[in-house]
Amino acid sequence: MASLISVESVSKSFVAGKERIDVIENLSMEVDDGKFACIVGPSGCGKTTLLKLLCGLDQPTSGKILLKGIQPDPRKQKFGVIFQEDSLLPWKSVIDNVKFGLEINHKKGDLDATAKRYLDLVGLEGFEQYFPHQISGGMKKRVALARALAVDPEIILMDEPFADLDAQTRSILQKELLSIWSKLQKTVVFITHNVDEAVFLGQDVFVLTKRPTKLKVAIRIDLPYPRSRLSPPFISYREKILNALQEEISSL
Repeated sequence: MASLISVESVSKSFVAGKERIDVIENLSMEVDDGKFACIVGPSGCGKTTLLKLLCGLDQPTSGKILLKGIQPDPRKQKFGVIFQEDSLLPWKSVIDNVKFGLEINHKKGDLDATAKRYLDLVGLEGFEQYFPHQISGGMKKRVALARALAVDPEIILMDEPFADLDAQTRSILQKELLSIWSKLQKTVVFITHNVDEAVFLGQDVFVLTKRPTKLKVAIRIDLPYPRSRLSPPFISYREKILNALQEEISSL
């Protein structure tokens, strides 16, 4: 299977006043087309910075990132980006929030029909005319997902999208996300602090080091879906990732 995402010896630094802050250092990794990849690492290590580099919102200080051999450019490539905050426009209805994503991506045709199709896909049939303040946190996440999917992206980038949800809603949305991914076969890069979530969702889990971050270990999760969190193999993968993280956290 060909790599869709190739990160080659990437470093990223910022300058604050007279101080230079090295966030990413000589990071290399690859994600195959159609794969579900999770990224975990210590808090503040540069995971969100990496996500911005992947979609071309920022540029590496050195090294390169290629998507199918081309440098990422949001003007030329289609990305679905979901941050921890759902970023819904409060004055727009649910369907208009999804249509807004289509409009800024210059989509043509019947935008209402396209938006409704993806709202149905995420389980929000009948909620098209509701406003963000009228729906639950979990439903807001579904709207954000529908908006990201509706533009038919080449890659979906998710930055801790379920972090602020209660455990029950989070578990439900994890299962729903896997169901949608299995139908659409989009490439997903999912950032999380939750190791259990990474093992439940990911085919590949990339563990990052403390800042300046580099790849500590890439772990292939060789388990079929759906996965049982109580199975010995699941627990073994979780322990392996936790041990790798603990080595980084203990040295902070």
